[in-house]
Formats: sequence, structure tokens, C-alpha cells
Amino acid sequence: EGTYVLIVTDLAGNVTTINFVIDKTAPLITGVEHNQYYNTNRTITFNEGSATLNSVPFASGTTVTAEDTYVLIVTDLAGNETTINFTIDTTDPIVSGVVDGSYYNDPPKAAVFSETTATLNGAAYLSGTPITAEDDYILIVTDLAGNVTTINFTIDTTDPVVTGVIDGSYYN
Repeated sequence: EGTYVLIVTDLAGNVTTINFVIDKTAPLITGVEHNQYYNTNRTITFNEGSATLNSVPFASGTTVTAEDTYVLIVTDLAGNETTINFTIDTTDPIVSGVVDGSYYNDPPKAAVFSETTATLNGAAYLSGTPITAEDDYILIVTDLAGNVTTINFTIDTTDPVVTGVIDGSYYN
């Protein structure tokens, strides 16, 4: 790799000068990494060449703000190419089956979501798994970008205990 000057002179004294570069190094990109998820805007820079983001020309130093899955391709003058796939996701996970702050007296309940990780009272929880025991629950669902949805709910199937009066009695 390097910048070269080739000077060729023939026997008659004619001179040809050729300047050329050997470049085997792909462009360097900062601000995003390959196959990563982000829940914030990303300012992307690269050290050389030209780029496209989802097939649209893209300038170094531009901030990407919209939620989407992206393909960034940066190509230098020698044809070396760096491709980075990344996703911006700023939306908290959507959970159905249980509602934050709710009380349930009719188990089983099951939280349903499409994200990859969740805990129920600190233990790993899989989407759709029945929840049957009486308890206060904290469900925390986290997506690949780090967005979090927290749902607090209670399952209580025990009838209230009443003291001081008896059902059907009369008092004066």
C-alpha cells in the first residue's frame, strides 16, 4: 500500500510519469457497528470514499434519526468497501395479556410479546407462558435496542376475609 510515482524514460529521452496508489484498506466507519441495534440517534462518520444509506447517497457526519433497519455501504476510490447493517429502534416493547397496575382474580394469565428477553420477578420469562400463582408481579421486557417495558400486576384469587360481622346476621 502506498502512493507511487513511476517514471519511464526511453532511449530517445521521452519520459512518461505515472502517479498511482495501491490501497487495500477498506474505509473505517464510526458511530455504528455491524448488526447492532440502537435506541438513540446515530451520527455516522467515515474516513474516506463515498457512501449510500439504504441505496441513497449519504454524507459523513450525518445523523440518522428515523426508526428503520439500515444498510450503510462506504466505498473508497480503490473500490474497497465496508458494509454495516444496523437498526434504530426507539419504541418500547408492546406487551399484551397483562396490563400495568391491574389486579386479576382469574388466572392463568400470560404476557405476550415479540421481543427477545424478559424477566418475571427477576427470573427469565418466555412469551405466552401461563402465570397462575397468587403474587405481585413485575414483568420487564427488553428489546435488542435496549428499550424496556415494565408491567406491574397482581394475581389475587383469595376472597377477602371479613371479621366483626357474619353473613346474613342482624345487628342492633
